[in-house]
Amino acid sequence: MDLEQGAGLKLNRDLIPDSLQAFIPCAEKWGFESLDEQDQFVELMLRERPDEVTAFNDLVDQAHAQIIEWGKSLTEFDKNRDDFEERDWNHPYWAFLATLKVREVTGQAGAAEFSDARARMSAEARLYRFNEALSQAVMHFQRQEYREYVTLMDSYQDLMSPAQKKKYDFARRKITSETG
Repeated sequence: MDLEQGAGLKLNRDLIPDSLQAFIPCAEKWGFESLDEQDQFVELMLRERPDEVTAFNDLVDQAHAQIIEWGKSLTEFDKNRDDFEERDWNHPYWAFLATLKVREVTGQAGAAEFSDARARMSAEARLYRFNEALSQAVMHFQRQEYREYVTLMDSYQDLMSPAQKKKYDFARRKITSETG
């Protein structure tokens, strides 16, 4: 991984407020889309370039309030995630938001705090993947494609609501009755 380039993003400056233009290079380097790549980059930076991590943390601390205010002003995200278009997902705000998450991890004092922050980020990423799988699974359930439904939802049983668990159990019984 290239520690100079980091995420290597090229953000659309026209969509970024003037107050955050100076923060763009930081977001382009530290605003990873992939949680796995982000974790790898952060680990390497903490080990090999701790002074740069400290400088990054200082920059994020200075821009934090402006990033949050910008996010509150973005009305294009006031819709269901299922209705997001590609341009919504490619909005530069997500890279800025990712820097806040990285700051949470890199700013911790000790190994236990780092581990806790990483666990929170992993849990958030898993919840996001659950919601994505659920969107697809609902379509399979409606089409009575129970095997596909169960395959998608199998690893997320602990996140299911009681109603979702009933649907999951129903789909499993349907599969069993088909093969039995």
